[in-house]
Amino acid sequence: MRSMGGKVASGDEPGPERIDQVGSAANGSNVNQAGRDVKVYGVDLHVPGWAWVAVGVSVVVAAAAVTWATWNGPTTGSPVLDAERPATTTTATTTTSPAPPEASTATTRPPTATTTPTPAPATVWWTGNLELGGYGGPGGGWWLDQSPPGPAVTGDLYYGSENEVAGVAVVEWDGAIPPDLAQCANLLDTNLGRKWTAVRRGTTACLRTRGGRVGYFTVTRTPGPNELTPSISVTATVWDLE
Repeated sequence: MRSMGGKVASGDEPGPERIDQVGSAANGSNVNQAGRDVKVYGVDLHVPGWAWVAVGVSVVVAAAAVTWATWNGPTTGSPVLDAERPATTTTATTTTSPAPPEASTATTRPPTATTTPTPAPATVWWTGNLELGGYGGPGGGWWLDQSPPGPAVTGDLYYGSENEVAGVAVVEWDGAIPPDLAQCANLLDTNLGRKWTAVRRGTTACLRTRGGRVGYFTVTRTPGPNELTPSISVTATVWDLE
């Protein structure tokens, strides 16, 4: 049986009186009780004051360390401190410019030039020199629907006076160069009913025949004063029917 730092060597458990005797025995002394030798080892339970102070300081320091670790150390719970909050990740957006279109390998044909077809030149029915005789005499005029022309008292083109030429339709042309078929046809259509025109040397005029042909003439000579049979000379061109 253990008691107050001592050990009972042998025998039955001691009674209360024996325990008191054991407790009062000096450190390391032998006690002879009822013929038995008992060896008692005393324990000094006195603790110095500075030791208690050291223990208290250690407890305070340990408590402070635990508190500091609780507030500043890593935790496995939900984040509560700014240092433990996940950093915000900024994703940069890269804009890629589209690749330039590939050059077309198809052959590009140049635009087809649109041109107005040139009309074929009009067919000349007859061309030559004529003399328009005066006063309604023989050879005073000509039928121009014939090739060569046939003489007539009046006809498609004839002598009107010393300074006039008459016909089925006659209109003076004031252009610098002789007219073509279309120009004469347009001039005659816009001056319907004109059957004569005043002339002098160099005058050009358009004409139409009874058969519908179109032509023109240019005066090359007019009669002089006191001519017994005055006449007017012209060069004429008549186109065939379209």
